[in-house]
Amino acid sequence: MPFGNRIKESSASTSTSSIALSGAQSGGWLPFTSTHAVGATSIKVMFGPDSAGAWLMGEYTLSSSSVLTRTAILASSANGADVTLASGTKDVFNTPDGASLHRALAASSFKATTDDALSIGSLVYIKSTGNCGLADYTAEGKEALAFAIAACSSGQAASLSLAGTVISGLSGLTPGAFYYMGTAGAIVTAANAPTSTGNVLMKVGTAISATQLMFAPEAPVTL
Repeated sequence: MPFGNRIKESSASTSTSSIALSGAQSGGWLPFTSTHAVGATSIKVMFGPDSAGAWLMGEYTLSSSSVLTRTAILASSANGADVTLASGTKDVFNTPDGASLHRALAASSFKATTDDALSIGSLVYIKSTGNCGLADYTAEGKEALAFAIAACSSGQAASLSLAGTVISGLSGLTPGAFYYMGTAGAIVTAANAPTSTGNVLMKVGTAISATQLMFAPEAPVTL
């Protein structure tokens, strides 16, 4: 299995070829061993970013319960070349790569009449009527299922895409950072994710560039 949900550990390694894992991070995250057996291959891994913004995404083998060994580079902050990360603790998380998600785009698209005006990248949920509306963390039942591929007026058939695809046309994203469902279909940073009782916390993806987000929504958690 190349990836699993809510897998994020920490590492002080500077080399991206062999990553020493130091355990799952707090906040409900899981270790790689929760999904992957020792010896598992083709695990999609994002390592970083470090304090200078350097990062690398690759395919790894879980060589032991605490070591990932790289077998291929998929992307990096150095235009696909190997990088050495700065010292200090960094994130190591399991996530699909952009190329794999792009290949799935055509098979993951559909149309639904929207009851709200949509912008490119707007997160939507599907109503009992079959129409879609803007996803929103303020109440259960409006969890993000898909996103708008193009802008669309209310009452029109919106072009939507499901999990496992890339949201393009965004701006100001930080590569390697996690993003969450906001209000009114927005995508927000971890700092702006909900914290109030009754709100719905839902990670929706990871930025792969300043304008693209890998849409991989995880199970929502009602706070």
